[in-house]
Amino acid sequence: MSLRRIPGRRVIDHNTQVEKKNPGRAPVRTVAGAGTVEPMRGPRRAVIAVTGVIVAAGCGSASHSSTPTTRRPAAVTSTRQPSKLAIETCNRRGADELQEAGLTVQGAVVPHWSPKAGLYSCSLSTAFGTLVLSVNEFPDVAAANQYYAGLERRAAASQHRLGLEDADESFNVQDGSIVARKGTHVLTIDMRHMAPRLGVVTRAQTAVTVADEILGAWAGD
Repeated sequence: MSLRRIPGRRVIDHNTQVEKKNPGRAPVRTVAGAGTVEPMRGPRRAVIAVTGVIVAAGCGSASHSSTPTTRRPAAVTSTRQPSKLAIETCNRRGADELQEAGLTVQGAVVPHWSPKAGLYSCSLSTAFGTLVLSVNEFPDVAAANQYYAGLERRAAASQHRLGLEDADESFNVQDGSIVARKGTHVLTIDMRHMAPRLGVVTRAQTAVTVADEILGAWAGD
């Protein structure tokens, strides 16, 4: 399995500032001011409210800095080696697939693996700033769920739950970052170092597209 172009997902071209839609993709409605993204495609995808503040889980190193808190829950346990899903999230091919979200990754993709924390991460340089992807891995769903729940509690009232189609549960916050759990993996898309707007779309909207691409590949779509 590798990250790849997924039929039916939207492509954002920031150079022409036009959002293109692949065949089979339902239109997306944005609400000015509120930053709400509502994919109109049926009951599987919920309304996504792009507001609040995120906990950045595993931002590119074992230090695990977080926003807005200064600490985050420690991983319950870890695996010895990174999973195939994590590796393919942070490799050159995976980075190139982010063009679906209108992002061209510049330079080399250098992942970082912390066996003790079970954390695989990478910082990707783009014309709009630095995108940080991280994957925390756990031996079972209960441990992953406990870790995710801890991050969600720390975000408290400032976070908003999402209805990402290929995630078991997910939330985002005001800076546009997203945390999503899929099985025994917790994915963080840290948008704090990206420009507030990427052409005609916000970084929060871009984060949703990035999440769709990664989680869809994990699900084998």
